[in-house]
Amino acid sequence: MFWRRRMADNFAFLLPVMMGTFSFVFFALARVKPIMPSAVAWGVGFGAGAAAFSIELLPMSPKWAAITTDLMFFISFNGYGEGLLIRFQNPRLIGPRAAFTALCLLINVYVVFGMESLNAELLLVDLALSVTLLVPVVFVLTKPRNVVDRALVIIAALVVVDTVVRVVVFDIIFKTSDALAAYSTSEYAYFEQISASALGLCFALAALGSILMDLFTRYRHAAELDPLTGLLNRRGFEEAVARIPDDGRTGVVMSCDIDHFKQINDRFGHAVGDRVISGLAKKIAEAVGPTAISARFGGEEFVAFLPSLDLKQAAIRAQNVCDGFGGRDWNELGIDARVTVSIGVAVMTSGDRNIHDAIARSDRALYIAKTTGRNQVALYCEDPILTSLTSAA
Repeated sequence: MFWRRRMADNFAFLLPVMMGTFSFVFFALARVKPIMPSAVAWGVGFGAGAAAFSIELLPMSPKWAAITTDLMFFISFNGYGEGLLIRFQNPRLIGPRAAFTALCLLINVYVVFGMESLNAELLLVDLALSVTLLVPVVFVLTKPRNVVDRALVIIAALVVVDTVVRVVVFDIIFKTSDALAAYSTSEYAYFEQISASALGLCFALAALGSILMDLFTRYRHAAELDPLTGLLNRRGFEEAVARIPDDGRTGVVMSCDIDHFKQINDRFGHAVGDRVISGLAKKIAEAVGPTAISARFGGEEFVAFLPSLDLKQAAIRAQNVCDGFGGRDWNELGIDARVTVSIGVAVMTSGDRNIHDAIARSDRALYIAKTTGRNQVALYCEDPILTSLTSAA
């Protein structure tokens, strides 16, 4: 039994250190802006778990040690459940979960101070902790969509199973000593530390992996967005188009450019110019609809891909952009002149190698719109004999 006692002593120190380290990492990740609530929940869960496993190292009476440890475990398991619910965007059930925890803690006070029974305390607390984590697991069971999230839910379920099995084996089948002071030297505590070390490590790594995946997705998304307009940038546009299946990559490309934009910047300043650019971005997004892929390619140039539309349908939407933007009153920005946009429209054909072939044609149409008067829509029309450009106005 000596080797087992030494191993238990090692776990008694290593387990809270491990859980405390993960808690620190989660709280550090929670400082990333915008704040990630799931990281806060995981930090609370593992921090409280570290505190729970540290209580027996402190010079406390068995009763107060039991009450304090159980409180930390309830906070810990509620933190785990909160992390799961936030991760998968489920209702957080704060009221019912808090009421259940408060009720169990009140009963536990009676069991510890009134009954002074270790077996009754372990039975009550372990079953209550199992329910505390089981409810969130059930709510998120069908939500995982990737390997990391599946692992997170599976390990959470294993924590529930481990808690139930331990209470059945050591509280029902092979009862330990009923004295509260016997907990730290019991077989129950030994196996609890072993299972908590293994499952706790896996649980923490899975939770950490899910947060890092979110961070990666967030930064990738930010790298594909134009910060001024909220539309995609060139990279984001190309990535979005590439995600469309080849058999569904049909439609129309629209190239837009603000007329005489340099004069706006020179006369009214770049801040006003940015407001004008944002105004066109908003008008494009409104006109092309949610199924279109819209992007700011740079400066005052915008490109939109309108899937599954023909040239005539796209021309109507382009004209709506032209009319709506050209008819806007900019007096609140101090602009006393009309601000207009020129647009070129071209169909994406089956012979195109990629979207850039269609963009090249829409740019040619845009050039004609610019050189023949501006404030108009030009369509790139192609047949075996003739290539022509016409106005949609």
